[in-house]
Amino acid sequence: MRQLKINLTKAIIIWHALSEQALQLYLKATILYLTGELLRTHSIRTLIASIFEITNDKFFKELSKKHRFILKLTEHAYIAARYLPTTFSAEDADAMIRVVDEVVSHVNETIRSDSKKS
Repeated sequence: MRQLKINLTKAIIIWHALSEQALQLYLKATILYLTGELLRTHSIRTLIASIFEITNDKFFKELSKKHRFILKLTEHAYIAARYLPTTFSAEDADAMIRVVDEVVSHVNETIRSDSKKS
């Protein structure tokens, strides 16, 4: 039973790290798509702020305020999963996945679909 708990904890940490990296790369690709420039940062919050500056889409400003803690936790999860012994709860993982889904859905529905109409 103890081994199962350890494996589940490791799986949650890996899931955190993969979600962070997926969102980070998706945001970088979106900025590249919009501007032709590749930002050299790993901060999801910086990438979201950059998309807000480019698009003036209030969703991104509100997202940063509404999910500030989860976005910080997401960034921390990536670093911690690679370099530090750490644990996260399943609830935190679920919250992070919901935020990632919310961002990706919004980008797909607004930014990328608007470009296709042009």
